[in-house]
Amino acid sequence: MKLYNIYKLLIITLACSQLSLAHADENRAIYDNYGYLGLGYSYVDTDISVTDLGSTSINNSLLGAVIGYQFIQNFAVEFRGYGSVSEDEIAGIDLEIESNISLLAKGILPVHQHFNVYGLVGYGTIKGSIDSISENESSFQFGVGMGINNGSPLELQVEWLRIVDDNFGLPSTNVTADSININLVYRM
Repeated sequence: MKLYNIYKLLIITLACSQLSLAHADENRAIYDNYGYLGLGYSYVDTDISVTDLGSTSINNSLLGAVIGYQFIQNFAVEFRGYGSVSEDEIAGIDLEIESNISLLAKGILPVHQHFNVYGLVGYGTIKGSIDSISENESSFQFGVGMGINNGSPLELQVEWLRIVDDNFGLPSTNVTADSININLVYRM
């Protein structure tokens, strides 16, 4: 009788280990390194405040591309380029964020097979214009986001990024620009 229980235990153990290995292979296939590319929409809210004069807000929409590579389950690198599709006007003066080009490191925390949250940190260049005068500003960029997919190679990403926080060399001025991005990326 004891020998029968040992065989039974051995068979159950082997069956469970095979199921465990199959599940590990399935997870490994999901998190293999891969490249991805996609389209993105960015809504940028820029707040400009000047001491003793007050503050104002400029809103722009940008469309762009996302190209990235996920090296491991928890880390990817992305290059992004967005171009303006709208501008704002204040007191008859056209104000616009013309472009945002950035290189970002992405730390990923997989919450579920079809859902992840991530942090972004990197460096980018923003080109802005007032009427016909353009200026470039390079700055540190950071943010958070989440990705959702249904097991297909397509993933929907929603994120917030701080793309500018600077005074542009003027002690009484502060400019902050935050973007809300919606990206649709395809894993290759």
